[in-house]
Amino acid sequence: FKAEPRKAPGHLSVNPPGDSATLLAREAIQNSWDSAIERADHASDRRMAIEFKFDRLPAADTRRLIDTLGLEELKRRLELVGDWKTVQLHNADAFRFIEQGASLEILTVTETGTTGMYGPWDPQAMVTSKMILALLSVGISQHDEKSQRGGSFGHGKAGLLSASATRTVVAYSCFNDDEHLSGATRRLYGMTYWKSHGIENQRFLGFGHFGDQRNENENETFPFEDAEADRVAQELGLGIRNPDDPDGIGTTFLLIEPVVEPEDLKVAVERNWWPALVQYEDLVIDIVD
Repeated sequence: FKAEPRKAPGHLSVNPPGDSATLLAREAIQNSWDSAIERADHASDRRMAIEFKFDRLPAADTRRLIDTLGLEELKRRLELVGDWKTVQLHNADAFRFIEQGASLEILTVTETGTTGMYGPWDPQAMVTSKMILALLSVGISQHDEKSQRGGSFGHGKAGLLSASATRTVVAYSCFNDDEHLSGATRRLYGMTYWKSHGIENQRFLGFGHFGDQRNENENETFPFEDAEADRVAQELGLGIRNPDDPDGIGTTFLLIEPVVEPEDLKVAVERNWWPALVQYEDLVIDIVD
């Protein structure tokens, strides 16, 4: 789908879901479904459950997430830029949750039955981590020609970004470390994607990284891995994934300040996935308000 909005012709023009809900329903589920197909020995064996859970956090949890993710730094950057439209945020109130006593809204997307984002963490390698493809690449897919899959890791993240007011997504993934030479079984990494912008005659790409800065003198960020990934996931309120549990394999995404409403997402899922939902009993999509 390449993260592009689609028209709703004919009868589908009656009360259509919004573009953000449609992109989220199509792109996020497609990438997970592709991964479930890869994990299955045969196409008929594919099984996947994905849950979209909307939450409004109490004050203490709101403050913990703000501090852990450095969201006040993003707000200060926006103040330096001066205009939310310049960096292509959804609205001027994207950081209203930082006000004293305000609540942070989050959307947690949890998948099971997939492969997780395995692979070595080396952006220069020919075959690299799926997490790099999902979060750091644009328009790139390593699907083989025979797989006939519908998603693209490079474009798929746009479906997640379209649902976050701050354009922030965190991925916490668990996978088997066998022939993939991943060097870990769990990784956690976050990205904020803003349009490139200038501040005081200096140009910035607009990519904000959340991860482990192992070398303070080098401008490079790595994912949190294994026990550290679990620790940060717990700070963010995410359920811990266990690589020894078949249902632990997969990825959990955290979106900050969702701009999609649960009912709108429900309509988008129904309209974009009803053939597969009817055909496959083991494709389970839950939306929790």
